[in-house]
Amino acid sequence: MQSHIKIIKIRFMKMLISLDLFLWNNLMPKINADIFKFKPASLLAIFYISLFYLPRKFLINYFRGKEKKIVVDTREVITGNNEVLSKLINAIQCDKNKSKFCGTLSICQTDVYNPNYKYSIGSFRINYQQNGETVNVTIQSKYRFQESSGRITKHLHNWLIIAKNSGRASEFKVQGKCWQTNLQELRLLKLKNQNQKSPKFKLLV
Repeated sequence: MQSHIKIIKIRFMKMLISLDLFLWNNLMPKINADIFKFKPASLLAIFYISLFYLPRKFLINYFRGKEKKIVVDTREVITGNNEVLSKLINAIQCDKNKSKFCGTLSICQTDVYNPNYKYSIGSFRINYQQNGETVNVTIQSKYRFQESSGRITKHLHNWLIIAKNSGRASEFKVQGKCWQTNLQELRLLKLKNQNQKSPKFKLLV
């Protein structure tokens, strides 16, 4: 019974990811940011992202968690977004050539394809440390809403900022579990994920 429910959940998530890709390629380029001045449109956007597990968990924690930190799976976040994976491989290889064994990589939300992470973690920082062939990787972020004229959902952000300023919500830290890997595994994962489709249209949300 449990395995059957798990299969249904996986299929549902695949359908949602396909839907999200369709929306980003066909609907998002036509949306005007001013539509989110209207509460019904903002509530609809929140309902939509809440269909994804992590965004729903993060929103609940924003309103109820009182700054409680959320721990995520570093491996899943990075391998779920092939562009992020490629940037990590390039950064590690570049540092290795310079005999530099630790570094930090900043990832913008526009580099994140998978909606489960795009609508939750968004932008984040990758920390990595090389020890021989082994690479220890973690991610860090802060879940918060910021004013930005370049965001399609800038009015929704302003609404959520007001909720924080009035004490009805609070920002919190996001920390990734340490992932022990190596360049060979990272390259194999990139090859495995090469058929991932990313949206043609990229914009901060």
